[in-house]
This record gives sequence, C-alpha cells and structure tokens, in this order.
Amino acid sequence: SDNPPVGNNNVEEKEEEDATVMKTNKVQRSYSAHWHDQNRREALVSERAGRAPSSHDANVLQILHYCAFSSLVPYATDGDLTTYIKEKRKDGQFLYATQQFLLGMQAARGLYQAHLYRGGRATNVHADVNPNQFLLFEPPPRTTTKDVGMATSETAEDLTAASIDDAMVEANVPILQINDFNRGTFLTQSTTTDRNNETCPFTVCDETDSHVHHKQSLYGAPEEYMECEGMTDKMDVYSLGHVLYYILSDGRTPYRGIQRDEGVQLILGGTTPALPKPVEYADDYGEEAVLHVEERVKHPAYRALVEVMNECWTLNAEDRPSSLEVVRSMEEKWRELNEQCVFFALHHDFSC
Repeated sequence: SDNPPVGNNNVEEKEEEDATVMKTNKVQRSYSAHWHDQNRREALVSERAGRAPSSHDANVLQILHYCAFSSLVPYATDGDLTTYIKEKRKDGQFLYATQQFLLGMQAARGLYQAHLYRGGRATNVHADVNPNQFLLFEPPPRTTTKDVGMATSETAEDLTAASIDDAMVEANVPILQINDFNRGTFLTQSTTTDRNNETCPFTVCDETDSHVHHKQSLYGAPEEYMECEGMTDKMDVYSLGHVLYYILSDGRTPYRGIQRDEGVQLILGGTTPALPKPVEYADDYGEEAVLHVEERVKHPAYRALVEVMNECWTLNAEDRPSSLEVVRSMEEKWRELNEQCVFFALHHDFSC
C-alpha cells in the first residue's frame, strides 16, 4: 500500500499525494460500549463537519472511512499546531502578527464548524480543545495572482472577510483543521416553551469519566473544575482562548511552571496567563528576536487577537461569547484592520 503505516501521522513520505492515516484503538484495549460510542461520536462529527484540506475555510478534519473502532483520515502534511510553532521558535523564526491572527481565525472557525450549529445553537461540544488537536496541511497552489498582502487605497475595499482565505495564502499560513472528537458530548435543547429551546447543560460528576479532560489539564474552562457544574459549548470557547495564547506567546503553555492545583485555583479566581514580554526572549533567542517581538506587539493584528483571547477568557460562561460570535468578531476585526491600515502585511512597515 502507498498509505502510511497504521496509526502513524509522522511518516517521511510527505510528498505522497492524498496520503491517509488509519486511526484505531490500541491492541491492549479491550472492547467496551463506552469506547465504541466515543469512536462513533468522533466519526459522526467528522462526517458532518469535515472537509478536504483544499482551502483555508475547511477547518475540521475530514473522515474518509469509518468502521467500529477504526477510521481513515487525511495525513496532516505539516504536523500539528504545537510542533509547527515549536519548530519555528527553535529555529528563531517567530510568526508575524498577521500570521498569528490568521492562524487564530482558522482555530475559531474550526471550533465553530465542529460545534455543528443547528437553529442558531451549538449541538456538539469538543471538550478537549488544545493546540495538539489542530492539524496542519500545506495549502494548494494559488489560483489567483492578486496581491492581497498589501491594502492600498484602491484595494482596501476588496479585503473583506471573503478575502481572508486569499490573505492566508499570501501570508504563507498553512490550513488548520481541528480533530479528535471522541471526548465530546452532543447537546440537547429544552422542549418546554418557557425555556425557549435553550441548550441543556451537561454535568460530569464521575471522577473516572473521560468525556472531559479537566482532571489533568490546565486548558479547561473554570466550570470544568467545579464538581457537577453544568457545562455547555462555552467551555470550548474558554479553551480556545488558551489556543490563541499559545499562538501569541510562540508556544507557551498556559500557567507554565505552575503546579496543577495552584493553576486550578488561578483559573477559578479569574487569573489568566500573562503574555511574555519582549525582553524575555533575549536570553534564549537574542536581541534580534526581542526587536521582532517589540514590533509585533504594536501591530494592530496582534492587538486584535489579544482582544479576542480575552473575550474567550470571560469567567462567567453565560457572559462568554459563543464560537459563532467569536468568528463574527474576528471577521469584523479583519475588516476594520484593512480599513485602517494603508500597508497591512507580514512586515512591520505599516501605517495605521
């Protein structure tokens, strides 16, 4: 077979077109109805929301075949978001503000698409949103010669949300797709007229329940660390804030160097991670990196993404935006950026 070995998403033959990966359970794991249901849930979400990685607005991993505990999915040509950012940091090649914003936009789009909206409400929760869940694919060759890296007075009006995908190609940003839905939960809605079809929260009161990851991770929302607390799709939005933080900080994990129990208390108290200051890059990466980050934090795209991150980190879930609202907010910010900036490109030579 020309396909990579079973379960391996890091094969060297990246030039192979339409390469696929087979995901399946470990041999050591015995059959259970619980594991079967998790795999069924993942396949259903991927089938409903997944699309081939042929454009930057296809942000959920496609499923090609599924049977019981096994599924066949496209091979992620560029690894995952964690590896992508770490490798750039290792080589001293830090992302530009525009690239960060466009990666964040795709992460938000992927979450929205995976939430399977119906009737204006999310019907699915991912429940394990973190940078490892976002796979990267090399975009197809450009089909247009239009220069979207620069917005002049003549072209700025054309750089609306519809042209974000063109800008992603121009900015050399890979296609980002979210995957791994087997810890998720399908949401239900109230059938009583007095509740106006509100989304019904779900609870996790069992310490051993693996539907959620909050027992070990610090990527969760505050409500995930409250025993038997009602949760909805808003929990994923809070975790999306941590993914944006990871992008903005060049690969820092939230609450780095803090013990888990202390981190949980910080989350419950509304204390969010601080972004690294430019001077903190000096010891490991030198003065050139410091200058790059100093200019980057001034860029309007960087500031816009920080605003979105903080919106995702709203402590009270009821006040927190939905994934749909986050995407709409980012599209609006993109329009505003292109209206304000004479030169909106990867580089620091802009005027706003």
